[in-house]
Amino acid sequence: MTTLYLIRHGETDANKQLILQGNVETNLTELNDYGRKLTTSAAARFSTLSFAQCLVSPLKRAQETAHLLFDHSDCPIKVDNRLAEINYGIWNGQSIPELMKKYPQYWRRTTSDVCGHYEQVSNGESIDNVDQRVSAFLNSLHDIYGNQYIAIVTHGYIIQTILRVLQYPHIQTIKNLQTIEVQLNSQFLLSSKNTVTTLEI
Repeated sequence: MTTLYLIRHGETDANKQLILQGNVETNLTELNDYGRKLTTSAAARFSTLSFAQCLVSPLKRAQETAHLLFDHSDCPIKVDNRLAEINYGIWNGQSIPELMKKYPQYWRRTTSDVCGHYEQVSNGESIDNVDQRVSAFLNSLHDIYGNQYIAIVTHGYIIQTILRVLQYPHIQTIKNLQTIEVQLNSQFLLSSKNTVTTLEI
């Protein structure tokens, strides 16, 4: 079986300010000092596992997280564009609480994620499109990385999508640097367990 460790990137100022980041790159979407410090501290926790590969989103906040976690190990890092955060269109960079108040029908309250055909008002990437690229990504893993440990450094919505595609229950909140372990076989899901990692300095 292939064991995946789904890791959300470290904290950014946009996270602190409850701003929807999407696939944009600004000063607010880079790791802040606290995010870098906590990620550096977390690196030792991952050094005890023998990862064959770290697959990472092309966005800077995820790549910096991956390098802080794995640059001092033997784990190679490879960018996979399918792990990029959802593009929220004109909602990128806007306040999440304000969007939820204005468009409550397009938000899943339990996870603070978009739902339905939100792209009709945001001109963003459809949920179906995200599901398709995430499914293609998962389908490619077992043949390439069978029976190995793989780290996946990505974003909150992408992790929720992976869990949804694997028919694993949503997690109410995926925190920065939270880690979720899932085990796959050729039919996708063999077993899964939420190995939430609480990281403390």
